[in-house]
Amino acid sequence: NRPVSGSGKLALERDDWIAYDGCANYIGRWRTRRKAHRLRATPLIKRFPIREGRRIAAQVVDEARQINCDPRSSRRVTAITLFGSVLTGGDEDEAGDIDLVIDVERRILTTEEMKRITLAEDAEMPESLDFIARLYRVEHQILRRLKKISNKISVHKRHDVETIGAPHRLLYAYDIERERELPVDTAI
Repeated sequence: NRPVSGSGKLALERDDWIAYDGCANYIGRWRTRRKAHRLRATPLIKRFPIREGRRIAAQVVDEARQINCDPRSSRRVTAITLFGSVLTGGDEDEAGDIDLVIDVERRILTTEEMKRITLAEDAEMPESLDFIARLYRVEHQILRRLKKISNKISVHKRHDVETIGAPHRLLYAYDIERERELPVDTAI
């Protein structure tokens, strides 16, 4: 960004975007006008039909099933929860994003099996990662894989839904003790 020239400021003022608000300490002050205020309300993201958001959410569930079939992973997707406008809106309405809570947990395995799997996962990690990044790398890989399905997906923490008390619906549940998918209650 570079400063607007004197003539540029005058044009913005003439077109009712900004107004001169005086000078203080040798600095000219400008304030925004009605036209500029409209920019604040302009959507910055491309909206999409809610029915498309629901289709994408179903793709996320399908991908989670594929992830959970991988015997080489130390983690499983244990729950996917939908909230926000894709859940509460009508099929003909529009949404700005698909709000999901995606829970990923460590599998329950024997010590030897977990050690074998985590050693293989560690071998694939870049050595440049610090201790904390290594701890969460597999979980972050899973979340990135799910987010790659669409740039419309917005992943939240469970705390976000609980704090605001948003209506939500469980789309997918997985039992890590028995290594199997669970039936979900479709109630909101």
